Amino acid sequence: MHRFLSRLPRRAAVVYGAAASAGLYLIAPSVAHLERPSEEHPDDKMNRICLETARLKTYPVIPLKKVQENEEGTWVTFRGGVYDVTEFMDAHPGGPHRIAMVGGGDLKAFWEVYTLHTEREHILKLLEQYRIGTLSPEDKKQAEALSSFTSTYSADPERPKASKFHIPSERPWNSEPALETLIDSFLTPNDEFFIRNHNAVPHLPEEEYELEIESCDEVGLAGRTFTLAELKKLPKVEVVATLQCAGNRQQDFVHGGRPLYVAPHWNNTAIGCAKWGGVRVRDVLKACGMDVDSIALGIKNCKNIRMVNFIAEDTDETGVPYAGTLPIGKITDPFGDAILAYEMNGETLPIDHGFPARLLAPGHAGCRNVKWVRQIVLSEAASKLDSGSKLDRHFSPQYSFIDHIRHGDEHVRLDQGPVIQTLPVQSVLCKVEAVDTANPNQAPKSVVRTQTPMSFGQNGEASANIVG
Repeated sequence: MHRFLSRLPRRAAVVYGAAASAGLYLIAPSVAHLERPSEEHPDDKMNRICLETARLKTYPVIPLKKVQENEEGTWVTFRGGVYDVTEFMDAHPGGPHRIAMVGGGDLKAFWEVYTLHTEREHILKLLEQYRIGTLSPEDKKQAEALSSFTSTYSADPERPKASKFHIPSERPWNSEPALETLIDSFLTPNDEFFIRNHNAVPHLPEEEYELEIESCDEVGLAGRTFTLAELKKLPKVEVVATLQCAGNRQQDFVHGGRPLYVAPHWNNTAIGCAKWGGVRVRDVLKACGMDVDSIALGIKNCKNIRMVNFIAEDTDETGVPYAGTLPIGKITDPFGDAILAYEMNGETLPIDHGFPARLLAPGHAGCRNVKWVRQIVLSEAASKLDSGSKLDRHFSPQYSFIDHIRHGDEHVRLDQGPVIQTLPVQSVLCKVEAVDTANPNQAPKSVVRTQTPMSFGQNGEASANIVG
């Protein structure tokens, strides 16, 4: 993917930047558009998009009662349309269980919380591809009246600097700082560090926190529960490491005919460098009886145990927790620096960054660096809770979400796309200055800085991220 980005013609990149700043719609498939007012109200916009697609085909009127009682697949309603989203369930970036909550109901209340669905025109058009019918005006009114959903995000922490951040989504909260802040200091300040959440932020009092280690006989691991105080009794280490979301620069992938369906739409700054303090995961497992040294040296074979799964405290509305996984070699390697961090830049780990304890695995994508870790499980394969093993995969440029991924394995085998673990070397131009060679002692003069600076990708397994 990064090689593909680096081969994009510079002219094409400049044209894309101009198109994005001009607010042009780069979406597919194209349809005959209704005339748009200069400032369109969101409700009018949604109605227009639904009408644009619906007028291309005649749909039968389906009684609301039939939608509610349907047991063959998953049907939902929205803006008077009836949609069979059964085929889309497993491709939903938020997981099939979130769609299952709506089954037989209307999306109105749900999408008032998860507004990114209605803010992105191509998502509304995608929904129209699953349309099978229309509600009567009376049923439409009733369906919307019955739509009910309580936001779990009301207890999220305050973010005092939110107004200075680019915020791809508010629920769940995702934010990235201004580009130039990345070079203000070597260590990114905690309140300037990007935030990537997948669910509402859990509130865990320090005295109530417990980390569960699940037993695994094959590696001699005994089950045990640690309090935060007990973790802090193990040898403390400090690791200076860069952390980057696997989706950083996703906006670079958006170009004509290929919109971005997954959240968030990062620009360039979902990356930061911090000094993390905590305890090595290998030391935690060693305290539970696992011979991590023999495994790291290859003296002890554990062929049926390949992955270490980190289960988080944060859950979606159905109770499914976030999770991430790392190869066992990363954990047992004494130089792997995989730690359970409880400090960030010499301070108590902020709640948005995983307080009381989070995984920090240098060189590995942010999605693997699980926050609010509450359980560690060793297994042969990645836990089914690890949505990243399905969603965060590499595919060559000819594969697209709309044409391949959303249809499932019938069209493309997801397991053939390598799971994203380590990230390649990359760089972003944060600031460009001109120096008068005739007067080199004069202060440099800033020159043109693009809204979306040119980014370059380089293939490789190195995990460094260079910003400057």
